Amino acid sequence: MKKLLFLSSLFIVSVGHSQNIHHDFNVSCNALDLEVIALKSGESSKLSAIPNWKGEVNGLRKGDSFQLRFIFKQEGKDKYQIALISRAIDLQFNHDYYKDKDKNVLTVSQPNFRSGSEINFESWAGIQELTISRYKIEELSPNAIFLANRYNQTDWQLIYSNHGYYSSWDINVDEDLNRTSVIVSVSAVCKNMPNQYNIMIDDIAEYHNFEYSIDQ
Repeated sequence: MKKLLFLSSLFIVSVGHSQNIHHDFNVSCNALDLEVIALKSGESSKLSAIPNWKGEVNGLRKGDSFQLRFIFKQEGKDKYQIALISRAIDLQFNHDYYKDKDKNVLTVSQPNFRSGSEINFESWAGIQELTISRYKIEELSPNAIFLANRYNQTDWQLIYSNHGYYSSWDINVDEDLNRTSVIVSVSAVCKNMPNQYNIMIDDIAEYHNFEYSIDQ
């Protein structure tokens, strides 16, 4: 009877691993410092808040709170998505992994493993790179950089910087082009990271049959 129960439990576990896994959670962050530099019509200025795409300065300010969202979605055994999103600081990184090598043209990221404690993703074109672990997150792209690390049991600190055009293209009858270039830098603390973050990291590692060899 015990043997039958043991075999039944193994069957349940194996089925569980083949099912879809979905993590979707937030951590609350506070902007410790914020610097926004805008350049328009040959003149530079410092803004008090992050502007929207129309150039309206009505977004995040120093001292404001914002949400950082994590998403991990595994669809069967052959692919998953991992994303890091925050509308308040105009942050949106997405990585899709496909196990089937014949789908390379659709694959955004290919994971590699460094030093036994980090999961590293590099795009096929070398455009983006994500390093994620229980202790740090690093995201690089052509127009942004995101660096975060855990500084105690549940609290994290981060720096995020990006550049882009926050006002729409405005072409008048004389075909003059007018747009605003903006660089945004934010430093923040994110307290009480949900334990679901650690579970998500473990799920990614388990998907790739990867075990941490360093417990920092």
